[in-house]
Parts: sequence; structure tokens; C-alpha cells
Amino acid sequence: YNAISIIKNDGVTNIFKVITEFGDAKILICAALLSLVVLKNKKIAASIAINLPSIALLNYILKIIIQRPRPEGFRLVEETGYSFPSGHSMASMAFYGLIIYLVFKNVKSK
Repeated sequence: YNAISIIKNDGVTNIFKVITEFGDAKILICAALLSLVVLKNKKIAASIAINLPSIALLNYILKIIIQRPRPEGFRLVEETGYSFPSGHSMASMAFYGLIIYLVFKNVKSK
């Protein structure tokens, strides 16, 4: 009996699967490409677009250096490769973190 089994149910799992999709590579890439088209400031748009491949390369290098195996046991999704650092988490943090930074830096009105 572990902590995961306490919260594991279809409703909670489905909610977190939807939240997780916001960090999916396809969603982040589409958002970055959309920024190239929509944003008037091409410097900002380029920084958003360059952010993802840069963080993917950094993640790949760190995985090779650290080589932490994935934990055994309970999994909702099967993944391969090393577990740390999490590419999903790292890309999400880099992308959404940059968006938050750019909004705070460039939006003047509250």
C-alpha cells in the first residue's frame, strides 16, 4: 500500500493527464512556432523558438552525464531512456518560465 494507490482513480488520473499534455513536445513546439507568426517583436519570438531546441540539447547532455535509470514499479506511462533530468519537466519549465519572464518584463499594464 503506497501513497500513489490512495489518489489513484480514473477522475484524478484523467485530470493530471490533461495537465500533463501542456508539457507535451507537440504542444510546446506548436506554441513556439505560433509565436513566430503571431508576435510582432521577432526578437522575442525567436527567443521562444530557440528556447526549446536549446533545452532539449541540454537535457540530452545531462542525461548522458547523469545516467540515472528509471525507477521500477508503478507507472501510468511507459517511457524508455534515463529518468533524470525529466525532459518533460525541463522543457515545460523552460518554455513556460520564459513566457512568464517575458510577460513580466514586457507587459506594462496590470
